[in-house]
Amino acid sequence: MRHFYLNTKALLKVICLQTAHFLFFLVRIVASILENLFCSHHPLFLNDINIIGNDAFDDGRLRKEMYTRQAGGVLGFLKSNDSYDPDRLAADQQKLRAFYLTEGYADFRVVSALAELTPDRRDFVITYVVEEGPRYRFGKIEAESALRDLQPDKIVAIGMTAGRLGDVVVEDLDAMTAQHEAVTGIVIEPPRRENAATVGVVAVVPGSGFATVARSLGATPLRGGASMNPSTEELLGAIREANAQHVIVLPNDKNVILAAQSAANLADVKVTVIPTRTVAQGMAALVAFDPGKDPAQVADEMQEVSERAHGIEVTRASRNTQIDGQDVHAGEAIALLDGRVVAHGEDEVAVLVDAAKRLTDAELFTLYSGADVDATRVQHAAQRLRAACPRAEVEVIDGGQPHYPFIVAAE
Repeated sequence: MRHFYLNTKALLKVICLQTAHFLFFLVRIVASILENLFCSHHPLFLNDINIIGNDAFDDGRLRKEMYTRQAGGVLGFLKSNDSYDPDRLAADQQKLRAFYLTEGYADFRVVSALAELTPDRRDFVITYVVEEGPRYRFGKIEAESALRDLQPDKIVAIGMTAGRLGDVVVEDLDAMTAQHEAVTGIVIEPPRRENAATVGVVAVVPGSGFATVARSLGATPLRGGASMNPSTEELLGAIREANAQHVIVLPNDKNVILAAQSAANLADVKVTVIPTRTVAQGMAALVAFDPGKDPAQVADEMQEVSERAHGIEVTRASRNTQIDGQDVHAGEAIALLDGRVVAHGEDEVAVLVDAAKRLTDAELFTLYSGADVDATRVQHAAQRLRAACPRAEVEVIDGGQPHYPFIVAAE
C-alpha cells in the first residue's frame, strides 16, 4: 500500500492493519488509512537534490547524470520528469556509480539516499551521501597491430569499452613494422588523414533526424538538447572531428553557448560561435552554409540567416505556473515561439497552429516530429498547419528529439 501511494504521488501517513477471526478458516483484515489530503491531490515535486561528499565533481555535473530532475530555472516547469518517484532513487544511484566508474573512481559508493518533505509539505528534498574514493589512472597504453590502416589507439579504445583494463602489453610498434617490412618486403604506410577543409561546421542537435539533416548540409552533428547538453570537452572533440582550418559552431540552445565559447578558446584552430538559441535557428543557418566561400563571409551570412529565423517548440508543462503572461496548468500543451510561451491548452496540435498563425510572413514550415510521436499524429499536425497557413509550404521530417513532440522551423 505504501508503494502504491508513493507511486500515485500521495503522501501516506498511517496504515494500521487489524486481523480478526471471522468464520471457520476465514480471517477479516481491516486496513485503517490516513492520507495527507493535500498531497493526495497534488504531485510531490523535487525542490532540491543535495549531494554530500563529492569533491571531484560539483552537484550540477552529477545531477545531469540522474534520471530525476530538480525543479528550477525559468522554464523548469517544462520538464516532465521532475516529480518525486521513489523507484528512480535506485536507478539514480546506479547512474552515479556508472559515471564515477567511467571517470576512474572504481571504489565509489553511495552511502545513503534520503528523501524528506520540505517544511510546507509540498515538495521533497533528496540528499545523497557519497564516498568517491581514489581515482585510478592508466599509464601509457599502446597496442600492436599488423593490420593495414588500423591505428593502435583504436584497438585500445575498443578494449576499454568492455570494462577496465587489467593488463596492457607494451610493444615497440615501429620496430615490429620495420621487421615485418624487412621479412615480407611489404611496406605498410600509415593512414593519412584527409587534408583539413577551409571551413567546417559543428551543429548541436537534439535528435537522430536532426543529425541526418545536419550531415546532409555538410555539418558535423553533436547530440545535445534538454537535460543532455554537451560538455566543453565534447564540443572540442566535435571541432577536431570537423577537420577544418576554421570551424563554425552552432550551439542551438542558450545553455550550450557558454560551453561552445569555452571550447572555441581552447581549440587549436580558429572557431566562430554563432549564438543560435534554438535548433530552428541552427538549421536555418546550416542551409546558408557554403564551404566554397571565405570562412568569415560564411559565418556572417549564417548568422544573418539565423537571426531572421523563427522556431516553434511544443511540449507539456509538468506543473502550474505563470510565465510570459500566461497562466499555464500542469499537463497542458504549450507552444514556445522563439523561446517565449505564446499558446497553451489541452491539444498540442491546436497550440502549434496558434503559434504558427503568428508568423504571417512565413513561406516554409519544416515540421520535425519527436521520438514518441506516431505517424498519424504527425500527419494530422501537418494537415492542420497547411489549412491554417495556406500560403506556406509544409515539409515533414522525423527529428527524433525527446521531450518535444513537435519542433517547427519557419523560413
